[in-house]
Amino acid sequence: MVVEKTALRLIFSLGLTQTIAWASSYYLPAVLARPMAEGLGCSVSNVYAAFSAALVIAALTAPFAGRYIDKWGGKRVLAASSVWFALSLVFLSQAQGVLSLFIGWVLLGFAMGAGLYDMAFAAVVRSRGSSAPSVIAGITLFAGFASTVGWPVSHYLLSNFGWRQALVVWASVHLLLALPLNLSLVLPMSPDSKKHPRPNADSSHEMERDRIPAMVVLALAFVLSGFCTVAMASHMPGLLQLFGVGVAASIFAGMAFGPAQVFARVFQISMLRKVPPIITAILAVLITPLGAVLLILSGPWAATLVGVTHGFGNGMLTIIKGTLPLSIFGERGYGRRQGLLFLPAGITQAFSPFLFSLCIDALGKDALYVYIAVIWTAALLFLWLKRLTH
Repeated sequence: MVVEKTALRLIFSLGLTQTIAWASSYYLPAVLARPMAEGLGCSVSNVYAAFSAALVIAALTAPFAGRYIDKWGGKRVLAASSVWFALSLVFLSQAQGVLSLFIGWVLLGFAMGAGLYDMAFAAVVRSRGSSAPSVIAGITLFAGFASTVGWPVSHYLLSNFGWRQALVVWASVHLLLALPLNLSLVLPMSPDSKKHPRPNADSSHEMERDRIPAMVVLALAFVLSGFCTVAMASHMPGLLQLFGVGVAASIFAGMAFGPAQVFARVFQISMLRKVPPIITAILAVLITPLGAVLLILSGPWAATLVGVTHGFGNGMLTIIKGTLPLSIFGERGYGRRQGLLFLPAGITQAFSPFLFSLCIDALGKDALYVYIAVIWTAALLFLWLKRLTH
């Protein structure tokens, strides 16, 4: 895949800022939740509840950030998110109890809603129009290492300086590295956006009404696939152990998720670049639970495959979340649309670890059937979407 120099600079800048944003928000609790709870004298569940609140706030923030990007471009929003990330992390580092813990995470949720993938994708689409998919794919490939980088860095900072100082360091990284990179972005409005006349209000409303069924189906597909992604990320090792998989093997299966996710993005960029996004979406959700099916049918030897196929499918879906709405609805209003699509999916993901834990408590290892059924229901929704839009 040939990418021009300006696109490569954009991929590098946004890939690095996205890595920093994900590492200093979404991937923080895995390393810092327990020491934060111990330092504040509260339970770990309080920290995760505050994190869930942040995810809900992020989902509620995204439609407004997307609308702003459609009107003014992504540079201002992404730069502002870097500042807000820094301020929120500093505030969180000074938390003295459960109330300030929640306030800190809620503040961080606003930054997440304006500064993670969906808004970066919106900024790219507004600037590059129909050539955006290759840049989106490059950004996700680059930022796919956010956990690989973020977890060790957070653990090092925790071990040497404590959790409060770790948050301050991440805040400094936002101000000293992410903010300058976001301010340096060159994101002019794409020629495609400039040459299309703005539709009048009546035709615009009629067009939006025609798109509602497809939007609803797509949003439901993203809700179901997102639920499974976060649920398995939270419970995979423990669920595998219910099938008789050893502790070490179950952890190894979880570790396979990251490399499989990155490999899937390379595969998608190289081998599937000419395949329509809707077909890629169907393939992704069909592949995702294959390891779980093999585990049920043939036993613990397939444990690693659960992590591999889940990671592979999720890696493809990350790109699809940016490219599929563009291919169906076009670039006009893309930012607002991404925010609206992210809203129900983000709220669902905030509660999916808790909801899936209820499934495990009630069903034991049979909760894996719920995971398989939900993700393959998403495949049916993508098939329905294909019929609606072709």
